[in-house]
Amino acid sequence: LSSRPDMLLLSLLCTIFVPSDADRAALLTTEGEFLPHIRLAKHLTDARRYDRRVRPVFNHSLPTTVTFTMSLYQILSINERHQNVDLNVWVIQKWRDDLLGWNPLEYGNINRTIIPYHKIWLPDTFLYNSVILKQEETERYMDVTVSTNYWEGQRGAEVQFMYPAVYRISCQLDIRFFPYDQQNCTVTISSWTSSKV
Repeated sequence: LSSRPDMLLLSLLCTIFVPSDADRAALLTTEGEFLPHIRLAKHLTDARRYDRRVRPVFNHSLPTTVTFTMSLYQILSINERHQNVDLNVWVIQKWRDDLLGWNPLEYGNINRTIIPYHKIWLPDTFLYNSVILKQEETERYMDVTVSTNYWEGQRGAEVQFMYPAVYRISCQLDIRFFPYDQQNCTVTISSWTSSKV
């Protein structure tokens, strides 16, 4: 008899988490095909055509140029004793991905879409003078925006990767003239494994 409540609980859990035919039908057009944005997301992240471990270029001898922009939101703290500064920043990285292109005419004229960041190749940019070396403790990754290059007559897509971050950077602080002192802290960001230009 003690297994009956367990079976009932298992039955309830299966009922709750199994998608219904109505849920699946909401993802389909009247012709029975997946909606264009769903087909596009499946196409872009299909593991048979895209390997996120490999830099996404057709010619591997050509570099991938990554534009890195950082905007300071606020200075959270300054620690004179430990010679570091905590910064709240907003980061934007942009690059071209040769393998993420699509023809918008095949996907309901969608020119731009959002996909999960962990499904595509990301540059290995790293804050070299960070006190905290684990990126997952400092950066909060979000989804990426992907825009097709189809209308420019080119293959691939432009990727925009935006995320907030809280960095603790080492900085030589000279407070001899406090409160009239000026500080200059350098933020050094580059690829961890790739060559630098």
